[in-house]
Amino acid sequence: LFARWRFDGDIAKGSWSPTWAPFEDPTCMASMIRLPNGRLLHANAADPKRRVRLALRESADDGSTWSQPWIVDSGKCAYSSLVAFDDGDVGVLFEHGLADSIGWMSFVLAR
Repeated sequence: LFARWRFDGDIAKGSWSPTWAPFEDPTCMASMIRLPNGRLLHANAADPKRRVRLALRESADDGSTWSQPWIVDSGKCAYSSLVAFDDGDVGVLFEHGLADSIGWMSFVLAR
């Protein structure tokens, strides 16, 4: 579920855009980055109601279409944060399992 905060001058007097949801999400903070190759990478809990199934998806057309999800952790997850490294690898930091546990994974994406 995505929305954009818009404001003109005073950030406190802005408003949210209409929401849109290109894929399942339990309304939990997700993460999106632009990779060095120009593609978008998105991480979120890929379930409509529960914070489970951490998934990565890639878009080559600025978010108009997305790849099928790559489930990188099937357990409880929330609050992901993606990072792209200079060598093209990608990392994701996320709340894992219980609320006091943090997970980290790094990936080599196909070049």
